[in-house]
Amino acid sequence: MLSLGRYNNNDLLNRVNPFIPYHYGYAVLPMNTPTKKMKETITYQNGKKGKKYFEVPQPVKAYVSYSPFGDSEWLTFSVGEIHKRGMNYAYVECKGSYVRRARLISRDEIPQMIRDCINDKYIPYKKSFDTKKSNPFK
Repeated sequence: MLSLGRYNNNDLLNRVNPFIPYHYGYAVLPMNTPTKKMKETITYQNGKKGKKYFEVPQPVKAYVSYSPFGDSEWLTFSVGEIHKRGMNYAYVECKGSYVRRARLISRDEIPQMIRDCINDKYIPYKKSFDTKKSNPFK
């Protein structure tokens, strides 16, 4: 059952699978995080209720590189909104397809050997990348 969870990229099974180790990798993210408008009911101080729209950042599918030898995969995770130019890189802790944590970093914080393997620009995910076992950036 655990190997089936890894094969199908089931986040819940990957999270509890004791045979999959945690990996740490680096990814390039889009400068403009995709957002979705969400409506929320708010209560004002005078007791009246109103509706307000918020832009909520959505998860991004990014190519995460683990080592300078090209060990990498596409993962879906959320880091929130990118506020600063040049901070569109992520340090990711994952176990299979389950992303435990992701943190925004600058390009200078990525080790030089891995920096050579990843691209400078975000490349959006395409369904055709699933059939290829090679790096889509080459």
